[in-house]
Amino acid sequence: MSNQLPSSYANARDMLGTRLSRKVGHNTLMLLRGEDIIITYHGNDIARLTRNNELSLTLSGWGTPTTRNRLNKILVAFNYSGYVFTQKDHAQYLINPYGQLAAIDVNDIVIFSRGALESIEHR
Repeated sequence: MSNQLPSSYANARDMLGTRLSRKVGHNTLMLLRGEDIIITYHGNDIARLTRNNELSLTLSGWGTPTTRNRLNKILVAFNYSGYVFTQKDHAQYLINPYGQLAAIDVNDIVIFSRGALESIEHR
């Protein structure tokens, strides 16, 4: 899947061309919604990319290995490979490049901007 993912907003728009959506993996679509690029998995929004390259990620209520895998591949595609979504004892976490765990809920939104983690919005 990762070779089909964009690495920036401009790259995503180029990949879409004149289309409104494009398959980027099994059950995974990239689509244009307004000015934002959305990546969905099984119809659930898991990533939002804005024109200024702010990247918002969420498990969208599903703390499954495959959803975490999709998010981790998106992190690598956008050069945030030091961060990893993981699970330990049935709880969801985001690991930062220093190996520190941040507990997250399956509905939290993790926001990256300008090359770094900006915030975690708890829902």
